[in-house]
Amino acid sequence: MWKNYLKTALRNISRNKLYSSINILGLAIGLAVCFLIFVWVRDELRYDRFHANADRIYRVLWEARYGENEWKIPLGPVPVAGALEREFPEVEKTTQLYKGGFTVKQGREFIREPNVLFVDEGFFGVFSLEFVSGSPEGALGQPDAILLTEAAAARYFGEQSPVGRHLEGNDGALYQVSGVVKAFPRQSHLQFDFLVPLKSLPHIEQRAGQWGSAAVYNYFLLRRDANPEGLQKKWQAYIEENVAGETFRQGNNFTRFPFQALTDIHLRSHLEYELSPNGNISYVYIFSVVAVFILLLACINFINLATARSLERSREVGVRKVLGSGRGQLFWQFFGETFLYVLLAVGLSLVLVRAALPWFNQLAGKELTLSFLQSPFLWLLLAGLMVLATLLSGALPALFMASFQPVKALKGELVESAGRGWLRKGLVVSQFCISTVLIVGALAVSNQLSFLQSRRLGFDKEQVIVLNRAQALGKQYGAFFEQLQGLPGVESASAAQFLPGKE
Repeated sequence: MWKNYLKTALRNISRNKLYSSINILGLAIGLAVCFLIFVWVRDELRYDRFHANADRIYRVLWEARYGENEWKIPLGPVPVAGALEREFPEVEKTTQLYKGGFTVKQGREFIREPNVLFVDEGFFGVFSLEFVSGSPEGALGQPDAILLTEAAAARYFGEQSPVGRHLEGNDGALYQVSGVVKAFPRQSHLQFDFLVPLKSLPHIEQRAGQWGSAAVYNYFLLRRDANPEGLQKKWQAYIEENVAGETFRQGNNFTRFPFQALTDIHLRSHLEYELSPNGNISYVYIFSVVAVFILLLACINFINLATARSLERSREVGVRKVLGSGRGQLFWQFFGETFLYVLLAVGLSLVLVRAALPWFNQLAGKELTLSFLQSPFLWLLLAGLMVLATLLSGALPALFMASFQPVKALKGELVESAGRGWLRKGLVVSQFCISTVLIVGALAVSNQLSFLQSRRLGFDKEQVIVLNRAQALGKQYGAFFEQLQGLPGVESASAAQFLPGKE
């Protein structure tokens, strides 16, 4: 029976090449767009979840109001980590870090390395870091120690082992390579090429007892049996009793250090001084709905074409019913035919996805790959979309054609009933409404992007030169700044802690 259904379906596809091509291409485009969007959604949802204890890692924020000034930032005071680990048994491990730059002197060349994390030794106990060579014990025990990722090690030492060798900083200091580590995956808000001891930064050590200075990013690992909400209340009570002075208790003033789950940072944190650009959970929801709408559009288009053509196949239905085919058999015949269309559309959609992936990566700012052999998720997604498309596209036309009366079908006297007419009209209206919403949304986004690219920044970026990490000049900074302003090619000079537009 199924063999007969397959032969009939293939015969119908080959006889109606234009109709079949339109249906297959329409479904393929809808499936391809839907597939790409859901791959992007999954990528966004996977951020920072590769750590073994990701569900127990938290970041400590700093939220305060003092007079007219109010802030909420991911940076915090240096004493935070010590207080958490010392006073609260619920905290298993803490770590502090700071992101900065590092200039390597290689011969007469100075190479700026922007992805440098200055971390303490607790970093290895909180985050899952894999060592290629060396070990976490004592890896950053000395101020002149340094860890490299595999890519950084290859840049400076080629295929030779870098462990025990030295890199020279621009200040002449030598840093000994104590190990090589694997870089964190792209889905991490912590990106680095170098790990340097936090204690090598004098200004961090100088703020060891200062609760009023935002200096480092504080993280901690919660014990398995601890409750984060309960710890938050105890922690805030400790802050109010031991840290918040009388000034922060007056009027509307306050100071708080709330916890933020590691897995919430990328999509639910939009603060100043973030360590890397964040996503937005709202975009994940919006694009998920858009993906479903696009697939729905493709399926509605298929349904409309199938029901419009059903009257042409009425005699076929009549003959099959006269020869003994039941309504259920006819339903499965036409439903199976739809499945074959969807199967062909899935094959074509994979070709479209492969072709569009580089462009999609450029548009989304991602490095998405489609490795089906290594990702069960891609197979599940593909199978899920295939089943969904078959159900949405096949059930209604199959029921519609299986319900034909055999005598009227053979005589060609079938007329579309009022109910079915309203159904088709409703599908067309729905298709039009969804298309309108998507087109208007796409135009709005396009106009916004054009505005961002063409708006005036308030300065000519082509005429501005940035000198990074000028604080390395130390006491010579004042003299350097005066000489800089006196250069004939310099119209004006200024200094800032962070590059405008970067944070």
